[in-house]
Amino acid sequence: MRMEVKSELSQALVEHCASHVVVIDESGNILYVNAAWVRFSQENKGPLDAWVGQSYFDVCQRSIESGDTSAALALHGIKEVIEGKRKDFTFEYPCHSPEERRWFLLRALLLPESGQPLVAIYHDRFMSESELRQAKERLALAADAGQIGIWEYDLETHKLNWDHWMYRIYGLSPGQFNGERQLWLNCVHEDDRRRLESDLKQALSTPQPLNSEFRIVRPSGEIRHLVSRAQVSWDQAGFPRHLTGISLDVTDLRQAEEQMVAMAFQDPLTGLPNRILFMDRLRQAIKISQRGRSFGALFYIDLDNFKRINDTCGHNGGDELLRVIAARLKHDMRDEDTLCRIGGDEFVLLTPELSPDDTLAARQASLLAGKINAAVQHPVTLARARVIISGSVGIALVDGATDSAETLLMQADLAMYKAKGKGRNTNHFYDAQLQNESRRRRALEKGLRAALDRGDQLQIHYQPQVLENLTIVGAEALLRWQHPGLGPVPPEEFIPIAEDCGLIEELGDWVFNQTCSQLAAWARQLLPIKIAVNLSARQFHQTDCLAKMRKSMKAWHVEASSLKLELTESILLENTEDAIENMKQMQLSGLQLVLDDFGTGYSSLSYLKRLPLSTFKIDRSFVRDILTNADDAAIAQTIMTLAEAMGLDVIAEGVETKAQMALLSEMGCHCFQGFLFRPALPAEDFERVLRDPEVLLTEMI
Repeated sequence: MRMEVKSELSQALVEHCASHVVVIDESGNILYVNAAWVRFSQENKGPLDAWVGQSYFDVCQRSIESGDTSAALALHGIKEVIEGKRKDFTFEYPCHSPEERRWFLLRALLLPESGQPLVAIYHDRFMSESELRQAKERLALAADAGQIGIWEYDLETHKLNWDHWMYRIYGLSPGQFNGERQLWLNCVHEDDRRRLESDLKQALSTPQPLNSEFRIVRPSGEIRHLVSRAQVSWDQAGFPRHLTGISLDVTDLRQAEEQMVAMAFQDPLTGLPNRILFMDRLRQAIKISQRGRSFGALFYIDLDNFKRINDTCGHNGGDELLRVIAARLKHDMRDEDTLCRIGGDEFVLLTPELSPDDTLAARQASLLAGKINAAVQHPVTLARARVIISGSVGIALVDGATDSAETLLMQADLAMYKAKGKGRNTNHFYDAQLQNESRRRRALEKGLRAALDRGDQLQIHYQPQVLENLTIVGAEALLRWQHPGLGPVPPEEFIPIAEDCGLIEELGDWVFNQTCSQLAAWARQLLPIKIAVNLSARQFHQTDCLAKMRKSMKAWHVEASSLKLELTESILLENTEDAIENMKQMQLSGLQLVLDDFGTGYSSLSYLKRLPLSTFKIDRSFVRDILTNADDAAIAQTIMTLAEAMGLDVIAEGVETKAQMALLSEMGCHCFQGFLFRPALPAEDFERVLRDPEVLLTEMI
């Protein structure tokens, strides 16, 4: 029963398979044909259902008589199977149909368990010649479209056969390459040749196909990257005969990958390592130092007043300056040093293994920092203009005590800010005190944001401005901050923090609005007074700066004539023409403009005469030593002479003694401000002075 089921199943499978199947006995008589054989017979005008009983040998013989040599070979092989001389027989042959020649694979084998020598013959159709030709044409088109080179390596003759794309890929003409294996290997880059030969050897000794990437050198010297993939074809005896494959030029792809790597690890402007690569190098330097081998140094370099270069020379000029500075800093570097542009106008330099002695390492770092300052300060020509810039350098020793690259970088950054605070164009080593200052700075920044939100920690004090007869003609509004935990914070400490963390505009708006509120209160009490309010450069350059001031004045019903705006020369460093136009609009609104700290900035007289000013304010740095320093006295006199020539008023700040006041008065200054009269007072105390000016005479220092 089981045998019958198996037989029925086998017959069903054979009946519906795609191969043409015929079963013959030992005399060649056809015992069975399947449906595929019948369909093939119908296509080729053969008998429809009269195959069973015919002689398969006679069919082959007729083909032989008509000149088909393939039929003779097939008949001989089938008879050898019937006679038991071979277990099976496989043969490829062409079959001429009425339409075209087709290729078939014939397989003949004895049927097991048949009890007699029955042979099953399978015919599987290959492509027709037109189909094969079309396939080859499609393959050629695809290869051309993909610029794929096709090649074959004969393992007996050791000759290579190339298509036209292979010659183009290698930059050779057919006359330059005769297929010799060694000549091909000579085209391969010498650093890749051994690896390619190893890949070839492995492909020929294992079933794995060849998959190799290597570089070639064209006759022109150009280097190209190639990927080659190939498959070995084996003969019936199991020996490799040919290696057939393709080659693809992937140079553009590899260059794009290299560019992506460069973009990931290099600064595109200067070509220096970027932060990612630098931090990896810094971590390695820390590990070296921790193993006790040597001390290194980390330098954080910031270009002073770089923004001024961008404003005066444009961003292209600024970019060129960064490239020049990068080249200078690289010039004297050792191979083991790493220079990085970490962002904007900031560079970091890592010099590992300076010395096994920390004192000597610090001394070398100090000398190197001086060289960095000198290199940065050397003049640069940008857009035909000679530019001189300086740099502030922070130094942190890589001593193994700090195991975090981020912490070490922060320490060098803190030291750099300390160098800036010392007057720029200098350097400073990190120490523990800087860490304390950093903590305080972070606390102040956080506290300042909270103070602006609450408003009850901030207060405006007013310092009187008086004439020679001690008549109060105005006051300067000065911001004070009472921190709930740290106590009074001096303006010279929290104002720079507000500028750095972006709070200065909001702080300035708050001061102006509060001043308007106080002026309105004094006006209701018939205490008219002019108040000068400081305006930072960032606040001044806000597009809605004047609109917000007008809004505050309107809200508190304050006349613009009761307000003065104290501006520093730094407002002219950014978009000078726009700055002048803004000042004119402020003047047209009724606001008086005072040039604060005059003589300490960068403005030229050509711009100065165009500014719609009402007053020059002599900086306290010139007043402090005016009695003992002839240069300070000469500068103060020059300012007053210039003001007189331009029809402007003058006020001197920082007046602390009667002798200073007397000399300034003699020079032509008639308005004063300073501790000689009063420090900045809370509003209620200043109001008392306003109500009783005699207090100035009785309490004057």
